[in-house]
Amino acid sequence: FHLEPGNIFVGGGMWHPERARLAAFREKVDRDPNAVLKALEDDRFRSIYGSVTGDALTRNPKGFPRHHAYNHLLRHKDVIFSRQLSDDEVFSADLPDTLAGDLDAARPVLLFLDKLAGAPQHIN
Repeated sequence: FHLEPGNIFVGGGMWHPERARLAAFREKVDRDPNAVLKALEDDRFRSIYGSVTGDALTRNPKGFPRHHAYNHLLRHKDVIFSRQLSDDEVFSADLPDTLAGDLDAARPVLLFLDKLAGAPQHIN
């Protein structure tokens, strides 16, 4: 949850991830794209956040074919998502519920990213 005048949003992801985590994400895109798409194309996630964004390379990273089916994912340097919040949402008594619902919708992506190599392992 980011709170700054004129720039209020809820979101998450991997912003400037460690090299190992980014490499693990790209490897997963290459070897198991269905697992990646299952998280990124979750209906609730997409209805709130749309798609992941962030800085990206102009070409595929070294070691991946030039015409890969998932170029748009391989080129990510960040894997982030967010949704702007209106002033009405922020100043509403319902803000905690709004944030909880939005972050719950992000759960598939957050859990997927958490399982990548190089990520600290958490006890569930």
